[in-house]
Amino acid sequence: HAPISKAGRYIWVKIVGTLCAKVVRHTRKERRAYRWRNFYRQRIGKIQGHYDVAIAYSGMENLYLIGDCVEADRKLVWIHSDYVAGGYSRQDDYPYFEKMDEIVSISEKCVEVLKKEFPEFSDRMQCIENITTSTTVRRQADAYAPAELTDGMCNILSIGRLSPEKG
Repeated sequence: HAPISKAGRYIWVKIVGTLCAKVVRHTRKERRAYRWRNFYRQRIGKIQGHYDVAIAYSGMENLYLIGDCVEADRKLVWIHSDYVAGGYSRQDDYPYFEKMDEIVSISEKCVEVLKKEFPEFSDRMQCIENITTSTTVRRQADAYAPAELTDGMCNILSIGRLSPEKG
């Protein structure tokens, strides 16, 4: 028998957790929070070590992991979208936002949405805009046209990354 990877040993946790979550929770994000609370958190446990700063990038499981399993002097969550439009669950996220020292988002509009959803944490919120602006992206796109690009035709571009975890 081939050795089973750590992730492979816990696939049943995801399957059972997903099935249970579908029965008791309505939205996809609510189901992810349910799986975290009732299945993943107990199996992951505390992460060894102490850190100066822990950043939960994009919320959801990252936020829950930092909130429950990581010891750090400072904890931040960086929300990369409009919290309400993104369909996040205030009920599920509240206890984790409470554990964060800073709540960061990518635009003043997104910060305002967060302040309306979590007024009690307004003093912890700030805006740090994306480093790459749409102007920069457009300028760089105009600077180079690959030989494969055909004017007047429908050109399809697929972008991905090759990495070990993708198989």
